[in-house]
Amino acid sequence: MEKKYFLNHDGNQSEPLSIAQLKEKYITSDTLVWTEGQSDWVNAGTLDELKSIIRITPPPISKETTEGLCTSCGEFKESKNAICWSCNDSSDWIMIPTNLTEDQTQEFITNVKKSKGKPYDVFAVISLIAGIGGFLILPILFIPIGYIASIVSYYRLRDNKRLQGGGFRVLGAILTTANIFWIMYQFKIGFFA
Repeated sequence: MEKKYFLNHDGNQSEPLSIAQLKEKYITSDTLVWTEGQSDWVNAGTLDELKSIIRITPPPISKETTEGLCTSCGEFKESKNAICWSCNDSSDWIMIPTNLTEDQTQEFITNVKKSKGKPYDVFAVISLIAGIGGFLILPILFIPIGYIASIVSYYRLRDNKRLQGGGFRVLGAILTTANIFWIMYQFKIGFFA
């Protein structure tokens, strides 16, 4: 008759299992096992007949703290996760590189706080360039580009708090509008005649 083993899962006893059935289970060296002839539950790693089916488990992942900077509120944090507990924002968390010296770390933090760590929206920059380009090159080409880029940038900045560039967008829209008046003035004085 084949020997049967019982497993203890969080205080619940399993049905009797053969070694073939135990192979299908996830058994570690710390799994509590009982079989006939034992006085008490023992770790599976102590039984020679089960050592071949025991699964090796890696050590738990370290929960070391990570230093970071929240760009929403500008607070420096040591956290086990990337959430700023001051403003509950996780999208704007910048991890601080661990290979920096103390001075480099302070410079990194200062630069991130200045820029708020957010990249500029490319459409806001295009809007500004189109507004300037309309005066310098060809207004009729840059006016639609400036307005379209301003509109796209408005929605991108509204929906994505990780971007900055609202000032570029507004200035680009103002310059693009000024381009329209510039063209109207040029037609009035006969520049295009």
